[in-house]
Amino acid sequence: MDILIRNGKIIDGSGNPWCIGNVGIDKGKIAFVGSIKRKAMVEIDAGGLIVCPGFIDTHTHSDFVFLSNPLSSFKLMQGVTTEVIGNCGFSAAPVPKRPEFLKLYHDYIVQISSSVSFHIGWTGMKGFIRHLKERGSTNNLVLLVGHGNLRIAAMGMDDRRPTAEELDVMKHLLEESMRAGAKGMSTGLMYPPGFYSDVSELIELGRVVAQYGGIVTSHIRNYATHLEESIEELIRLGREAKVPIHISHITTAQEPNWGKMGKIIEMIGKARDEGIDVTMDRYPYIAANTTLRSILPPWMQVGGKDSLLKRLKDPEMREKCAEEMGNEYNWTTMYVNYCRIHQDLNGKSVAEIAGIWNKGIHETILDLLFDEGAESRIILFIHSEEDMKLAFKHPTVMVGSDSGSGGPMSHPRTYGTFPRILRQFVIDEKLLSLEEAIRRMTSFPAQRFGLQDRGLIREGTAADISVLDLDKVRDLATYEAPCLPPEGIEYVIVNGELVIDKGNFLEKTPGKLLVTKHGPCKP
Repeated sequence: MDILIRNGKIIDGSGNPWCIGNVGIDKGKIAFVGSIKRKAMVEIDAGGLIVCPGFIDTHTHSDFVFLSNPLSSFKLMQGVTTEVIGNCGFSAAPVPKRPEFLKLYHDYIVQISSSVSFHIGWTGMKGFIRHLKERGSTNNLVLLVGHGNLRIAAMGMDDRRPTAEELDVMKHLLEESMRAGAKGMSTGLMYPPGFYSDVSELIELGRVVAQYGGIVTSHIRNYATHLEESIEELIRLGREAKVPIHISHITTAQEPNWGKMGKIIEMIGKARDEGIDVTMDRYPYIAANTTLRSILPPWMQVGGKDSLLKRLKDPEMREKCAEEMGNEYNWTTMYVNYCRIHQDLNGKSVAEIAGIWNKGIHETILDLLFDEGAESRIILFIHSEEDMKLAFKHPTVMVGSDSGSGGPMSHPRTYGTFPRILRQFVIDEKLLSLEEAIRRMTSFPAQRFGLQDRGLIREGTAADISVLDLDKVRDLATYEAPCLPPEGIEYVIVNGELVIDKGNFLEKTPGKLLVTKHGPCKP
């Protein structure tokens, strides 16, 4: 054997109760599971430790992480061996004819800073896959194609419905991406240009995804004042396109909407009873992390960043924007966590900054956006703890960190999501059993994203394994210090290679692109 894990408490990912046993690994696969023992080049004594499948992060924005640093380890340190990238309508491919739109689009979510350098040397998904294979990665990657990329490639950042020809361009690019190995399409309906689309456009594209046996994931239009309508839009998409739907980081945003999770769960239940395949994911934190410009009205962002900056200088447009923004948010719990120019403001609330600048709230926001080239990022404490727990108790919910590049102004979810699930919801609060929590992080997402040989400790499956000390496992990352790695993840194996040894990263890149090249299915 290449590796033998001895005497571990095996939780196989299926939800079954644990058992004590050995796991043999050879040539990247699990060779046996049971009580037998064979000689191996590497032996791990897992007595008193949990042995489980490597965790699968269903929602990340790591599209450019491994291009800039193939040795990124902040997910491995959590026990994550596979990530689903290309979420919220943002993907690295296809690249539009004006690639500056792509960088702008990814700045929105992925926190690409001046310290991250890469060259966009591809146009389609096939080229992006080739670049990733050449660079290598620590984790396995599952690819989604962003609806935003498709729309920008076909019609830029326009606020209108596509023409028949433009819709055909989107469909063609989507087909190319699915043929290259993408597992589905993601939408970011809260962000430009996704929020300029309507449900009929999404249905047409969803039908293409369905033909290739894929899935549509979605950052919905509104998690706050129009939550139910936004969920219903996705249910309609699933119904009419006959495509599986996955709702990203389900939440009830803003205090007036807290308590609505029960209604959302009821809607999902009715949809599933109707035969519509709907699932969800969530991260275990009550604060969101996005760009400051995401709180602006959609019309302010038509045409991209240059157009936005011009509007931020126009007195009439500023007045109209401020009026529409109103006071939906609690400005005392909205913190700036990335400013390039005004670095002294990082960590301060919008209300604090308004006081320092002796300006009104809206004037402060618009001036800050202009000064920073519209690139400021914020952390918003807008989620309900009780609604979050209710979501995690529901059987359709799996775990997605919604994490970005892992830079110094990250959200703690980037470094702490999976250990936090175990510490808070399993050990401390007993919201989930250990077996169920691990199922939600392994075999359930593997099934959802069509990973046939992942997510279970079974003979013949890929050897993606995490070994953890349940007494020690905990997240350490905080909002003030978001880049602290967790404790208790002792060993991690990716495709049969040991990459975390007694908590230490071994600087290997055994990750694979989990792509499936396939043609269209018959309806």
